[in-house]
Amino acid sequence: MAGLIPVGYITRQGQDVLPTTAPHLHLEFIPEFGEYKGKKINPRTLRSLAQNILIGKDKIPLVQQQGENWNWNFPITSEYGQRSAPVAGASTFHQGLDFGIEGGVPITYKGYGSYEPGEGFGTISTTDAQGNPYQIRLLHTRGGKQAAVAAPQGQPQTQPQPGTQTQPKVKEYSEQDQYAELALFQNLLNQERQRQPTITDQLMNDIFLRPLIG
Repeated sequence: MAGLIPVGYITRQGQDVLPTTAPHLHLEFIPEFGEYKGKKINPRTLRSLAQNILIGKDKIPLVQQQGENWNWNFPITSEYGQRSAPVAGASTFHQGLDFGIEGGVPITYKGYGSYEPGEGFGTISTTDAQGNPYQIRLLHTRGGKQAAVAAPQGQPQTQPQPGTQTQPKVKEYSEQDQYAELALFQNLLNQERQRQPTITDQLMNDIFLRPLIG
């Protein structure tokens, strides 16, 4: 069973060190592999990870899958992408999703990984179901403490990505293996000589057999 990592709470009104108009949660996803390594991508594309973010004392998932549909359980107040800055100091290209959640509401992450608190935000380092590493940034939060939950022994680790070169496994040969391969090679060489004489063999045949034939 996956662990639960407390990751602080939504910053209360008047206590946020980041530009804001009201208490809310800003969610960012940052891959640590592949083409988009280190870039902030649209959290809507990673709902399978976003569902592990639990809100409130009742631990309600930020998003839930119901059949073929995904439903966000909290109102999205600002989408990923271009926008008008809502307050001085805010970005005009929004690099995450904003959720309208009241200040003081606790947040929990369900899964394996580690949590590192920052000034006005916290970072969860975790992996998806395929073992790909991601950072999850939770902005406009505070109160979280450094924590980690290790995956149980045998849990799949990060998988090599397409295009990643891996070193081939080198076979270890014992001295007996080397002698066996040498003997096999010598046997094959002798068989080949019997089927197709070498140049030396042909010359010897010409020297000794031609007088008898002529």
